[in-house]
Amino acid sequence: MIVIGPADRADVPELVGLLEELDRHYGKTEFEAVDVRERRIADILFGSPPLSSALVARRDGVLAGIATYSFHWPAADLHTSMFMKDLFVADGHRGAGIGEGLLRALRKVAAERECSRIEWTVDQGNTGAERFYAALGAQRTDKTFYRWPG
Repeated sequence: MIVIGPADRADVPELVGLLEELDRHYGKTEFEAVDVRERRIADILFGSPPLSSALVARRDGVLAGIATYSFHWPAADLHTSMFMKDLFVADGHRGAGIGEGLLRALRKVAAERECSRIEWTVDQGNTGAERFYAALGAQRTDKTFYRWPG
């Protein structure tokens, strides 16, 4: 059974492992101490104010996926928009509908907050993600994403 809902403080220890798997997926090999990562996750998701939000998916009680997001303002007609930073499903749980479930739940949150749209990026060359999003009806835009390193 898959259960999706907002991240909770009790999820923080498991989020350390899931987010380490996400970082390894992008090539990172060295990590700070677990207590440092736990504190950072708790501060970001549950600090005052929180800097980001997350939905988590549990499959048979195990943390299996996450969608992180923030709100941007202004968007069309002075509404907010939602930006999904990451959608990640742990390797052993892919293909079970968790990613699609997280996106459906994210769309519900965006609708409740009267967001005019949800936006996200996909790494160039990630054709699997591009096919996944296209199959769900997402439209690719012609915008270019810029970054200044911190």
